[in-house]
Amino acid sequence: MNDPGAFCMLKTSRPSWPSLQLLFSYFLTPMLCLLCCVQVGAQPASNIAAGQNTVFVIDIDAAIGPASFDYLKTAMRRAQRAQGHLIVVKLDTPGGLVSSMREMTKEILSSDVPVAVYVSPSGSYAASAGAFIVYSAHIASMAPGTNIGAASPIALGSDAPMPPEPDSGPGKTDPMQPKIPASPSSTAQTKAIEDLTAYMRSMAEMHKRNAKLGVEMITKGSSFSAREALDNNIINFISNDLNALMKQLDGYQVTVKGKTLTLSPSGKAIVALKPSWKYGLLSIITDPNVTYILLIAGIYGILFELYSPGALFPGILGFICIILAGYGLHLLPINYAGLFLIILGIILIAAETFITSYGLLGLGGLIAFIIGSVFLLDTLYPVYSVSRVLIGVMAVLTGTVLAVIANFVFGSLRAPLMTGGSEMIGKTALVVTAFDDVGQVSCDGALYSARTHQPLQAQQKVVVKRIEGIRLIVEPKDT
Repeated sequence: MNDPGAFCMLKTSRPSWPSLQLLFSYFLTPMLCLLCCVQVGAQPASNIAAGQNTVFVIDIDAAIGPASFDYLKTAMRRAQRAQGHLIVVKLDTPGGLVSSMREMTKEILSSDVPVAVYVSPSGSYAASAGAFIVYSAHIASMAPGTNIGAASPIALGSDAPMPPEPDSGPGKTDPMQPKIPASPSSTAQTKAIEDLTAYMRSMAEMHKRNAKLGVEMITKGSSFSAREALDNNIINFISNDLNALMKQLDGYQVTVKGKTLTLSPSGKAIVALKPSWKYGLLSIITDPNVTYILLIAGIYGILFELYSPGALFPGILGFICIILAGYGLHLLPINYAGLFLIILGIILIAAETFITSYGLLGLGGLIAFIIGSVFLLDTLYPVYSVSRVLIGVMAVLTGTVLAVIANFVFGSLRAPLMTGGSEMIGKTALVVTAFDDVGQVSCDGALYSARTHQPLQAQQKVVVKRIEGIRLIVEPKDT
């Protein structure tokens, strides 16, 4: 302020932007620490040996999701370009997303190279979505001590048991018992079961496997050991290791796209197709917990950039996090109601800075934030759900932000309102040039018009006694 005839007339109650920038730094640091706790290592891809004398091995040891689908698709297409003799998919999975499972089975069913799915090593399992992948293969094998099945879809939004099979048999239904109309959730569950059982039957018919037991994996949640699977025509072999499987396949005939091929993999070069850096990146981004952290960090980054235009760091980091989170959410079964509740909650909390609601907006925002976090992903499958512990941690951090904002707001409300320049009274000023009536003084880095009843010298210290209009009345400090 360089106008000698002006000074501050009103002290604002809005929190200072540097304080909010500091708040952003304190809030972002723990979120980045949480993000760094999730580590998925990507391995470099192996060089591919071309020709009919190569057996390619793909090792899937994770939940079925976008990352495992991308790994399988990339590896299989490289093996097909190399015209390999056989592709072996070593499988150990608890299951996963139906959408990713369908994409993976489509890749296997459309392969020009025979595909063998091998549930290995001992102690592994092909549960849920993994059972469909086994049924889609031209050849299915399991190691001793493994199991397959438990492919019942989980009802969304409910822990209710699976609906009974439509054909319950004669004499098992009470004709006098009134029929209860199916609820929308049970109807949706029935439709999902019918769709999956039809898909399982079609793959069983293609590869001449036991369709009845495949359907029971879905409708009853049945699971089978390796020996039971072999005895009931669910798989083709029980193999102690990969070399044993290669020997068992010598002379074995398979039909690939209508052509009958005779396999002779024993003695051929075995090349492991390792996941690339993209698999590692997708594994991180599509991890629901990482996606959740990126989403929250991105929203807060953009909000703090709007609070403090020109800070750049919060805005740039926020947009990067939002883009990565958006990509991850695009690949995951997102519940848009949950997403909008999270965004609404954070906006309400931020609104506390501008609107004095005595905590009502902030409290409502915190409740919306927690509810939205719980329902963010539209699945109850544990691997692809946001951790409740993480939701609790983020709720505490968000509550901390709310508490700091509330402290700023209530602190400013408790502070005395000073108008008319009364805050200048009692301050020490410095005379700019000598004067004995009206002149200029400097106070807090600004110039003011001043009047005195005593001669004053340049650089002399004076005290503001009172204010008359727009002029300070000053006296020497030593009087």
